[in-house]
Amino acid sequence: MDTDILREFVSLYETCSFQDTADALSISQSALTKHIHKLEAELNVSLFDRSTRSVRRNEYGKEFYPYARQIVQLAEQGQSVMQEVSARKDNVVRISFTPATSHYGLIDVLSYFIKRNPGISLEFNEEARVVEVLESGTCDFAFAVDNESLDDRFEKIVFEKDHLVIVTPLNHPLAERTAVTIEDIRNEQFVIHTNSAGTPHQEDRLVSDLFRQKGYQQSIAARASFTSTVIKIVELKGCIAVLPLNRIPEDAAGIRTVDFLPKVETILYMVYPKDKKIRGATKVFLDFIKENEDT
Repeated sequence: MDTDILREFVSLYETCSFQDTADALSISQSALTKHIHKLEAELNVSLFDRSTRSVRRNEYGKEFYPYARQIVQLAEQGQSVMQEVSARKDNVVRISFTPATSHYGLIDVLSYFIKRNPGISLEFNEEARVVEVLESGTCDFAFAVDNESLDDRFEKIVFEKDHLVIVTPLNHPLAERTAVTIEDIRNEQFVIHTNSAGTPHQEDRLVSDLFRQKGYQQSIAARASFTSTVIKIVELKGCIAVLPLNRIPEDAAGIRTVDFLPKVETILYMVYPKDKKIRGATKVFLDFIKENEDT
């Protein structure tokens, strides 16, 4: 049954006037008459005794009225609840970010946003594959380092720029250099930075590609998924590693950082699907990030 027609029946039952009901519901009398006839046909009874001058309630209408009224009330209550849920949802921004982003001050930025916008709730989760999470629709924005997954389906906003450096022990021969090239490190042993699945991070993939292009064989001494572990292995084993500069903790001891030439830039983006509707809280958050975009 059409709840709109039930609402019209309830109003007509209460007013016993086609004119008053049509005016109250902003429909024409002919449309109202058509709808009541449709309901009566569906029920196979006449709900009113009608003459050219009056509309009177009959036995069928009296029996049906409390049920129709209850259905209309439940429908209105359900609609009200959905509007409340929608309003709450409009005040929530869902964010996913890769583990590496903690070194780029993202949490501090999110905390600042919350303080500036107390009426908006942020839900954020650390994910290994943020692009997949973004594609699934379970988050509004994702923070990720540029890679092959960030294709033209996504809008990208620069959150922070970084560049690769070589990490060496304090007593390493390269530690006194201001910069090194691929030729300078061709015979070194590397600590490879991987994610939890064992896949090398983008910076290591870039260096490995350079080795292959030059025809060099890269020597790998160890693999580690935490930046702190990579640094510790470098210090203890006399190896080197390649890391984005801003991902190295400021209090890291026992190491030196040396610029890598040619300069290899890495960019942390905030991304979202191009077809995403930006409104409410998500627009407030997007505007906030744009204000702080690293250009």
